[in-house]
Amino acid sequence: MSHKLEKLRGFEAVEDQPMPVGFRGELRPYQKAGYNWLHFVKDYHFGGCLADDMGLGKAQPLHANILTPSGWKKMGELRVGDPLINSQGHTSRVTGVFPQGEKEIFKVTFTDNSTAECCADHLWAVQSAVQKYRGQPYQVKALHELRGNLHDKHGNTKWFIPLVKPVELTAQPVPIEPYLMGLLLGDGGFRQNSIHLSTGDAEIVNYVAQDLPPTLAMRRQGESCDYTFVKNTAGWTNELMQSIQDLGLKGKGSKDQFVPEVYLFNDAATRLGVLQGLLDSDGYMSVQGDVCQFTSVSTALIEGITFLVQSLGGTVSKSSKLPSYAHKGEKRAGQFAHTLTLSLPPHIQPFRLTRKAALYRPKTKYEPYRGIKSVELVGTMPAQCIAVDAPDRLYVTDNLVLTHNTIQTLALLLQRKESGEAGGAATLLAMPTSLVYNWLSEARKFTPGLRILTYTGTYRDKNVAQFAAYDVVLTSYGIVRLDAELLKTYKFDYVILDESQAIKNPSSTTSQAVRGLHSRHRLILTGTPVENSTMDLWSQMSFINPGLLGTQAFFRKEFLKPIEKGKDEARTRKLHALIKPFILRRHKAQVARELP
Repeated sequence: MSHKLEKLRGFEAVEDQPMPVGFRGELRPYQKAGYNWLHFVKDYHFGGCLADDMGLGKAQPLHANILTPSGWKKMGELRVGDPLINSQGHTSRVTGVFPQGEKEIFKVTFTDNSTAECCADHLWAVQSAVQKYRGQPYQVKALHELRGNLHDKHGNTKWFIPLVKPVELTAQPVPIEPYLMGLLLGDGGFRQNSIHLSTGDAEIVNYVAQDLPPTLAMRRQGESCDYTFVKNTAGWTNELMQSIQDLGLKGKGSKDQFVPEVYLFNDAATRLGVLQGLLDSDGYMSVQGDVCQFTSVSTALIEGITFLVQSLGGTVSKSSKLPSYAHKGEKRAGQFAHTLTLSLPPHIQPFRLTRKAALYRPKTKYEPYRGIKSVELVGTMPAQCIAVDAPDRLYVTDNLVLTHNTIQTLALLLQRKESGEAGGAATLLAMPTSLVYNWLSEARKFTPGLRILTYTGTYRDKNVAQFAAYDVVLTSYGIVRLDAELLKTYKFDYVILDESQAIKNPSSTTSQAVRGLHSRHRLILTGTPVENSTMDLWSQMSFINPGLLGTQAFFRKEFLKPIEKGKDEARTRKLHALIKPFILRRHKAQVARELP
């Protein structure tokens, strides 16, 4: 073993590997080196972490996300006549597609830290701070007119762009009425074999009673504020419990709760209903009526609420802290909590509950805004413009981060298929939901010989036998959580995690679900192996090479505390030496000459 590790540590045994015959395109030298390295760790029967700097693989403008009524679509895939979402949240159509060839591309960062990429000639609808205050119309300026003039003499943001109006996404049926779903996520509980809701508001009790299926009733627990949902008809299934189970929420504590995707990617009325339920039950409204907040220990729930607010035309600011409390004279740490401060358009009423709605004062003078914070050159790359039939010619876009990790990994999987090394077993590739179709598109482009299954959606075929007909199964972390017991019955060739920082918390349900999967090999892809704590590293490394860094308790004692609290350089060097053989990380400066 020590001999193997020495070879790994020095990358001595990395050999040039032939590319698969069916691969379309050509890898740049650093990508080919990464492809060779993937073979290298696999041949030594270790798991690997491909952790190149995300700056290497910035999304090309042709791959930029454009919002359509059914979700995101890449700029390079748009054709004349395609529907997309305009600035009013309605559907417009593409009237022209104009390839621009190679252009210098800039990254524009806004005051809410969202970003977009465009060329210097791209036109933006902007207002100055004075024009915004006076309610004057937007003016159109090219980016090259703005980039050297982003702040006033006091350093304040000078240019502001319009926010999208509430987005009209395609409606789809939901198993639980949206407002009730929000109430249950806010003040409900699913951890036992029953569902309960805690509320002292008779108005909420009346709302719930109206939304319940006829086979169910609310039952108060004595004189408390706790209610359970029980069957009032013998022989019928508890529909609410069945729906909670189908949505993957049964058994979830407050730290693991989330807004199901079917409620996020739905029409505005559904999204608003969920938001109102969340805020009526567990939201905060200041007496002055100017501060609306929501606090949760669940990162996933916070992300869901952020999407709900932004898709309704609002903005959020997030703060996080580790609270403390006294217990029998002893100071103890609570759970890490996130607080969102919400800013919504004046026509959006975030509450149904009368006592909170009466306090809420819509922001008519200082509506939600997004300003341009910085502009920086990304590089030269292919670009494309589109024309749309919206009155203001604006459409909703977002930059898409596609790392070169994608293409190197696909090349490896195609080689395993062509050589027969995969043995007919499929590879499972798990990732955030937003990346599934990006991987599918890249596979079709570079490795069309791979048979790809997208294992996603409410109506997916829950049958692992179908995997035998495919080479790669693309799925989301949410589906892995929901189908953990089913997926562990299949032995995959590889289990690959994209954006593997999703498992940085070893006690999370996502982390536990992926650890239960069976495969010959494991690989993780990430641009940020450590985001907040050295413990992020332990969780990911223990997935690809269990036991390498010892138990969680051992790691905390030997590395986490000495490094983070004691700034122990010797322990830092020791940890680096342990993980070095299994991580390949290149920075932009190292390969700059190879980039387009």
